[in-house]
Amino acid sequence: MRRIMGKYICIDIGGTAIKYGLVSEEGEILEAHERPSQADRGGPQLVTNVREILDAYLKETGQIYKTTPDRDKTSIPDRGETKRVCAGICISTAGMVDPISGSVFHSGPTIPDYRGTCWKQILGQAYHLPVEVENDVNCACLAEALAGSGRGCRSVLTLTVGTGIGGALYLRNEDCGGIYRGFGNAACAVGYMDLGGPGRFEEMASTSALCQRVAEARGEKAEDWDGLRIFTAAEEGDQICIREIDRMVDLLGRGMANLAYILNPECLVLGGGIMKQEDYLYPRLRGALDHYLEPEIAKKTRLAMAAMGNRAGMLGAYYHFRSMRENRRGGDPG
Repeated sequence: MRRIMGKYICIDIGGTAIKYGLVSEEGEILEAHERPSQADRGGPQLVTNVREILDAYLKETGQIYKTTPDRDKTSIPDRGETKRVCAGICISTAGMVDPISGSVFHSGPTIPDYRGTCWKQILGQAYHLPVEVENDVNCACLAEALAGSGRGCRSVLTLTVGTGIGGALYLRNEDCGGIYRGFGNAACAVGYMDLGGPGRFEEMASTSALCQRVAEARGEKAEDWDGLRIFTAAEEGDQICIREIDRMVDLLGRGMANLAYILNPECLVLGGGIMKQEDYLYPRLRGALDHYLEPEIAKKTRLAMAAMGNRAGMLGAYYHFRSMRENRRGGDPG
């Protein structure tokens, strides 16, 4: 089968925003944009939003449209302009994903009516282009392992701290590498861990939990606080914010240590918007991890902040697409 050289449309679907853009065959992000996801309106709205993005891109790249009896749009690559052709659609999404079927088999309440959304079928039938789909944290982990803070490591555990806490593990041997998905494609669902407290790991140690505790201590509304405001106040000496950040750091250290004891990663990468406060957080998180880990394990566990930023999901979606295609051809997916 002839391989079409071209650009790849990469779409990262989150609870707040959809990040999207074009990625080259070499894995270079050529352009990146963002729009509200409207996830609170449910899975069908996400499908509509993604189709609008794809429609616009496929018109720009010179791919031809025709109207089918069901009024759907089908794209036909212009074989005479292969450099302009979108060669595939790469999807990163919140929720638990079956990468073979390309469907979401579990989703939290922040995106109603999302479970059962089969992106590969919906987009493949609509655009007649190859489609691959992966969980957003797995995509972020791929990006960090192959091009970011974990590059060159044989095992990379990535945690994303935000509204919740997500996790993913990348493993590489001499022959190939990839995300460890577990038997039911649900490995590293770390946010559900029980640390012996009043709630799950993500209910105690996430950014949203931090905002909730600060607001409660002040008798204010949680929506009036975000990570940036809390860290700004802490650096100005606000004792409530300092105390609650220290509490979050301790909980994260305990959770990271438990995962390190089980998985023993070469590199542990921390992502999420809150990790932009690297100067403040890194020494405290390193100290918390060292406190809960045995010294011999701690000194062999590298801790790093994510390097790929908001583009990690898009780039990871492309790496996943490439891996799935190369696996089908019997090549090296790493």
